[in-house]
Amino acid sequence: MLAKLKKKLGNTVPYLVEGIFFKKLWSLIKHCFTTLRKKLDGFLAGLARRSLSKKTEINPKKILFTTFQGDYTCNLKYITEELLRQQVDCEIVWAVRESSFRSPHLFPAGVKLVQKGKYEYFREWCSAKVIVVNSVETFASYMPKKQGQFLLQTWHGSLGIKRFGKDKFWTLLNAAKKMAPLTDAIVSNSSFEDAVYKDTFWDKTPIWQFGHPRNDILIPTDGNAGLRERLAKKVREEYGIGEDEKVVLYAPTFRNACNVDCYSIDPRMLTEAFEKKDGCRWRLMIRLHPTVRKMSRSMPLLRDRNVIDATLYPDIQELMLVADAFITDYSSCIFDFVLSRRPGFIFATDIELYNNERGFYYRLEDTPFPVATNNQELLANVEAFDERAYLDRVEEFLKEKGCVEDGCASARVVEKIAEIMENKD
Repeated sequence: MLAKLKKKLGNTVPYLVEGIFFKKLWSLIKHCFTTLRKKLDGFLAGLARRSLSKKTEINPKKILFTTFQGDYTCNLKYITEELLRQQVDCEIVWAVRESSFRSPHLFPAGVKLVQKGKYEYFREWCSAKVIVVNSVETFASYMPKKQGQFLLQTWHGSLGIKRFGKDKFWTLLNAAKKMAPLTDAIVSNSSFEDAVYKDTFWDKTPIWQFGHPRNDILIPTDGNAGLRERLAKKVREEYGIGEDEKVVLYAPTFRNACNVDCYSIDPRMLTEAFEKKDGCRWRLMIRLHPTVRKMSRSMPLLRDRNVIDATLYPDIQELMLVADAFITDYSSCIFDFVLSRRPGFIFATDIELYNNERGFYYRLEDTPFPVATNNQELLANVEAFDERAYLDRVEEFLKEKGCVEDGCASARVVEKIAEIMENKD
């Protein structure tokens, strides 16, 4: 039988083997050409930007803002708001992603929008006196910076537990190395953050320990009561949240593999646990990380009628204003929310795996937040939550980290920016 089969096949086996070989060879050749083309495109783009930078004069009154989210959000939003509030004599430009560029109503009047990656964006970059960013991704490709320009890094974390930088594999490592020597100042909110910056890329960069502008609205002050009330009302109206309803905000971070299996929180059991705790009506609001926002529509978790999908809402700080409790896994957002002194919880189903992938600066158990690795533990933590003990842990934690947040960070940053623009050197 075997002999007949061999005779029938004849010489087809060698041809099949050769076919597979040549397919793999052709695939390798295409990959090499694609890589070479990308490198050549990057080189030529760098030359063009360098030439544009040399030919473009700096406008001493222009400030360019660009967030990694591509939206009107984070520290840069609140610096912009303070510039406008103080009526600082400046020209404000925002570089945004396409969807934000097509939504100018989301930005204050008088703010100029340019779309990232377009020629006008690079021209605005080259002519700006001050460039403000909140990440390093801008330098994933070559971006020129010349004498007379001031690059301010505000970062997007806050007392963050997730490691980043030289000591771990990081997808933006090369971008960070390019940006670091070009950074003229970096904003911090604590002695802890100072140490992280110095230990990673900004060991020689001046640190402005002013607090994070995005956190000003989370701290009640004499001057922001009306603003906090208006923003909270806006969010409630956006999502139809009644005044008698409480909100628990769930904002997990991303994984490098972009998997969503770890977002296994039980909405009904969770809200029932909160309702049993205080007798109020609770709703769960979910906001996924921008990295996985495109996957939100296909997640079964978001199909629950009691769940509010706030993934596309541009500013998580505004969502925090209506949140009566906050849940995350490893996101630094909870270290912003803790400034409100409201309850925070950790729901982390893959601690060991994430620790191997990214790593922590300190143990989750060393935070003020009760830690759960499954739904039953989370429900138990809600049931056993002791507000007085929690507040004591919060104060101890903030003191230990050397936190300086007091609700006035935006004013301090704007004062420094105004000084820089007045400097003609």
